[in-house]
Amino acid sequence: GPGAEFLGQGVAVEGALEEFVREELVREEGALTLRATLRSSGLVGRLLFRRGAGESRLELATAGQPLTALADIPGRPEAVGWFSRGLFDAGVEVVQADGLPPGISFQFAAMDLSFDSPDGRYAGEGLQLMAHGSLRLADEPVVELEGGIAAGELLLGDFYRNFADAGLNFAGGGAWTAGGLELARIHVDDGGALALEAAARPRAGG
Repeated sequence: GPGAEFLGQGVAVEGALEEFVREELVREEGALTLRATLRSSGLVGRLLFRRGAGESRLELATAGQPLTALADIPGRPEAVGWFSRGLFDAGVEVVQADGLPPGISFQFAAMDLSFDSPDGRYAGEGLQLMAHGSLRLADEPVVELEGGIAAGELLLGDFYRNFADAGLNFAGGGAWTAGGLELARIHVDDGGALALEAAARPRAGG
């Protein structure tokens, strides 16, 4: 329904239920399928929930949405308000088999992303980037991330890069252990001059 607040952040979400199917399965409690269109802060997405055969699956996806609309979301990071142009696709899928912790996969892509910080130290023009990864919520959660920047210009303080001639690829993986976050794999390359392989274990309070 309209006007529902989400997690106390004042995010109003409304939508339309497109499909609700309940069916009986042999040797199962039953199967449930729910599809809906959601709208919030000028953004539109689609939701799919399925339950059956000992597994629950939730998918939320959106495509071709304006990056500038993210500035209207309460509680968003300050840097989100720097966006001046661009579109994005995003999706998240949560799968949980009975008796097992949930697994989460996600993806994000931005086209023609442009931004500029108020002090001019951070800026981007015409960036094309993508990222996808997964998160396993076990006793020691494990995260994997992979992506790249394929076009545009980027300024981060003293660092400037034009990606017209060569893109930048990155990948990484890590886990939250009893000793804190452990980044077991960090990889960055541009297919030519730059190739970085590393691992890290940030110190608490360091």
